[in-house]
Amino acid sequence: MELPFGIENTVSEAQEPTRVLIVEDEFIIAASLQRSLQKLGYQVAGVVDRADDLDERISTDPPDLILMDIEINGETDGITAARRIRELKDIPVVYISGLREEELLARIPETQPFGFLAKPFTEHELSMALSIAEYKARAERRMRDQEIHIQRLLEHMDQGFCLLDETGRIRYANRKILETLHLDLDQLRSIHPSHFVTGSKKFFSLFDEDKAPRHVPEGFHIDPFTTLIRHDGQEIPCYVIPQFFSDPDTGILQGCFLSIVDIRHFEAKTPADVIE
Repeated sequence: MELPFGIENTVSEAQEPTRVLIVEDEFIIAASLQRSLQKLGYQVAGVVDRADDLDERISTDPPDLILMDIEINGETDGITAARRIRELKDIPVVYISGLREEELLARIPETQPFGFLAKPFTEHELSMALSIAEYKARAERRMRDQEIHIQRLLEHMDQGFCLLDETGRIRYANRKILETLHLDLDQLRSIHPSHFVTGSKKFFSLFDEDKAPRHVPEGFHIDPFTTLIRHDGQEIPCYVIPQFFSDPDTGILQGCFLSIVDIRHFEAKTPADVIE
């Protein structure tokens, strides 16, 4: 079966088959899914007919992927269950549903699903949805691994590095910044960086709450700037190099990476310390 460019069928004889947990309360549909999954080379990790029973199941025997019916038996619906799974185990979830209610469907994106299958669907559509979900899961894991690798490198640098989210709040700060401000990361995340940084109205204007979603204007650019970082009675002169990043298709702001240099560090250097 041909798949879109860049997506490959991950079920092969050279590796363990992907274990898929079915969350479905209609017996006939659940049985049909089992047969189709086995035919496609997947291993069925089990069938659960109540979302309320999922926590214990994924804690003791987590699958690789979950097929989740949205309207499921019990007090918890599939969307709420998927959100909890994302928080607990970060297992990819593909929704299956025959519902069309706009209010219900509007809740789906916030759980960051890896796919959606509208009933009725064919075996080919099921195979495609699972292959895409596995591809997205692998890509997400690679990104997380790269982010961890980069953070480890930044932790050992004698220069401040800070990552802001789309609202201008701090998502990550390396050891140098935390030591300078005598704060841990959780404390720093609770305070908007404009509380520390002075003389940078143009920079923080891009994160104005009234402009959500925030777009990076075409040609918008902020040169590196000097500022004072004030905290706990101290004033630290710094040189800040901002680098915004946005969605290439929509131009919507996704965050900003800041390189922060303590100017006093350079003032303390002698000519012999400088490499020309």
